[in-house]
Amino acid sequence: MMDLKTKFGVTIFSNGDMNIVKESLQEDLWRDYQFFCKKADSHRHKQGPKANLLVCRYERTAVITLFTFFSAVLDSWRIRQGTAGSVVSLTAACQAFLEDCRKWSGKQADFSHLLAILGRYDQNRQALLETVSEESRCDIEKSMCAFLDFMEGQTDLRRFPEAASGTEGLMNHLIGSV
Repeated sequence: MMDLKTKFGVTIFSNGDMNIVKESLQEDLWRDYQFFCKKADSHRHKQGPKANLLVCRYERTAVITLFTFFSAVLDSWRIRQGTAGSVVSLTAACQAFLEDCRKWSGKQADFSHLLAILGRYDQNRQALLETVSEESRCDIEKSMCAFLDFMEGQTDLRRFPEAASGTEGLMNHLIGSV
């Protein structure tokens, strides 16, 4: 039987193998989003006021998590490009990435629907959250994913960092202490 110890997201097996189990923040947030969508779906077909309340609660939480995921992706891209010094709205960040992409690749795409969604979110989150539904959540997800797909197709930017990039410092520390 193999002995294992887990500390700080690292599992060290008795034979010396290590398994890094920590995901990036973006991956965690995406999984959280999917979890809340499934929870909303699981209550959607039930009858009664409690089920309706739970559907609304999970849909709202899913949307908040989706916007947080999207923001985390854009923030990581801005950090990578060295443009993260100032706080900008999600709308402004998307517009800047689209402009940079146009300059780099010559490709343009119409993301006016996404920009309108982000503008509503930037201006009045409460109004957006009060009117969230399964349909609006799916529309937001589809619009955000289309933007991320476009950017990934035209640039070397990725919504999820490579697995090794998040653990490089930890691995250097562990190797240095052996």
